[in-house]
This record gives sequence, C-alpha cells and structure tokens, in this order.
Amino acid sequence: MSLPREARRRLARLLGRAELPLRCLEELGACLARHIEEGRAEVERKNKAGPGDVEAAIAEACKTLEELVGLDSEIDADSLRILRPHARAFISAARDRIAELLRMPRAYTQHDVLRRTCPRLRAIFERHVASGANRRQNLRRFAFEALFVTGAGTAGIHAARLDEYLDAPLRR
Repeated sequence: MSLPREARRRLARLLGRAELPLRCLEELGACLARHIEEGRAEVERKNKAGPGDVEAAIAEACKTLEELVGLDSEIDADSLRILRPHARAFISAARDRIAELLRMPRAYTQHDVLRRTCPRLRAIFERHVASGANRRQNLRRFAFEALFVTGAGTAGIHAARLDEYLDAPLRR
C-alpha cells in the first residue's frame, strides 16, 4: 500500500524523524494492506454477534442452568448433587462477566481487525521511533493516522479500547 506524502510526513513527525525510514514505510504498507484485506474478509464473515447478543446469550445460559438445577427440575438426585455446585459456580462467574461487559466501552465486531492490526502498528512504532518521541500519545496518534490512511476510519473507537488494542500481544 502506498502512503500519501502528507501522511508520511505526519507519521515521520510522530516518530521524531524528518522523514519516514524506508524500512518503516515498507512495514507500514504491508501492515495496512493486511488490515484492509482482513477488513474485507470481516465484512464477508457470517454469524456476527450484534451489540448485546453476547450478554443475552450468557443470561440465557444462566436461566437454563437455573432451571436445570432448580428444586422442581425432575433431574435425578445424584445428577443434581453433582451438577448443582458447578452450575452455581458457572452462573456466578457468568453474572460477574455480564457486569464486567456492561461496564466496558462497547466492542463492535468491526473492531476485531483492529485487535490484530494495532499490535503490529505498535511494533512498527517501537522499531522506528526516535528516543525523544517514544511517548504513549505519539503511539496513539501514529496508530490513528495510519488507520485513517486506509480509509477504514477510526470513528467510534474509544480511547481506552484503542489503548487495549495497542497493548495486546502481537500475533503473527
């Protein structure tokens, strides 16, 4: 992927450099081309969960388990004795997870690609940044600028979520 001249200048400034190193430009081009391709594949992917679907599925699983291990469930006593503690532990953990999910900024499935791209952008930034420019703010702006160039946009990305993506482990 070819980066426009002005974008290269802005990215270079964020790295604390006069111009973008050739190796950095190549790495960014490959990373962003991969981002675009993965984005296209994500659009074509089926069975996406919508906002709230995960929480609803967890709540439904809890309801089913509560019915299964309830007092009038018509399940044999031995199975009930064995399953009830596990079901209660699952229900407790599931409710805790729902509460945790509700406190988090909403994650959208179109951001799945960002979970893979942001660690790559962080690695590129860390390899090429000048020592005086190695600040969190520059990394975040570098990622925003690089993603903006792809046309994928960055609207709707919560700053805390972007930081989470940038800090994610790098996967090949």
